[in-house]
Amino acid sequence: MKALIVTKPGETRVENVPEPQINEYQALVRVKAASICNSTDTQILTGRFPMDWLDGQQYPGILGHEGVGEVVKVGGKVTAFKEGDHVYRPRAEIEGLGCFFGSFAEFGVVTDYQALLKDHPETPVHFNWPMQQVIPEWVDPYEAPILINLKECYSALRNIGVRWESSVLVMGTGGVGLGFTHMAKLHGVQNVIAAGRRDERLDLARKFGADHTVNTTRENLGERVREITGGKGVDFIIEATGDASLYTDLCRMLAFDGKLGVYGINNLQEFSLSMRHMPASFWFGCLAPDEPAAHKSMMDFVRLGIVRPVDYITDVVSLEEASEAFGRVKDTDVIKIVLRIQ
Repeated sequence: MKALIVTKPGETRVENVPEPQINEYQALVRVKAASICNSTDTQILTGRFPMDWLDGQQYPGILGHEGVGEVVKVGGKVTAFKEGDHVYRPRAEIEGLGCFFGSFAEFGVVTDYQALLKDHPETPVHFNWPMQQVIPEWVDPYEAPILINLKECYSALRNIGVRWESSVLVMGTGGVGLGFTHMAKLHGVQNVIAAGRRDERLDLARKFGADHTVNTTRENLGERVREITGGKGVDFIIEATGDASLYTDLCRMLAFDGKLGVYGINNLQEFSLSMRHMPASFWFGCLAPDEPAAHKSMMDFVRLGIVRPVDYITDVVSLEEASEAFGRVKDTDVIKIVLRIQ
């Protein structure tokens, strides 16, 4: 089968590799489509992703964590999947290659971890297994990869405690930032502020639900936040740019008991916070998405026409065009690029 291999940081190529083999608790999946994650996939490609988050795997490896495919074969003890099901996050696990989530390949594997635990309760659960969920028939499998990021955004906002009466500042207007802006509106937030550096992206943020936008290249963000919130400060800040140099100034924009949640990966760089002019009480930490918990809600949003994955898709390209597509993910006009694999 064909797969996109990151041979070393900064270098990819499409290679023919063996198809993955399944055990009795697994299903073989023909991968149909996968979207490029503008954060995780690009960080792995450029060598800036913390590899201990991938069980210490090393290059070369198969990229891609936003994949969707069709089950074509099931192991004898599998009950969670059946042939013909469309499923999320198949992994191409090939001997001799790293699995950097592994969806940029023609075939992958999903695991019925509940059946496995029933027979072998001592088995450690891989973090990816609960995310390998069945996609209902009303969701187009070639659009479905987009919903992985939206499930993460939606659940992270819920877990940090966002409420309809909250004010939320989203830092960044990339694919993730736009997703957080959109999902904040779906939580009923009445005051969503999007901050970024490009007017055309801020226009997109408005389309996805931002009530206010701030261009940080020519406006003082702190002053605008105080103006918008009547001097109170914002209840929640979602930091989706990965720029740790912003943390101190952002914390100063929080309301009393406000929360700053970091989503963008920043190389795990060290940073410090100055406590001058901070709120008397605030929370700072990493956001914790719960993608499986948001699955049914997101599928229902699609069924009801509340979420349209196609609104996020800028282009669809082949697996062979993936390397070129990675060079475009930071372009002004790009939200998400989908690879049509089969």
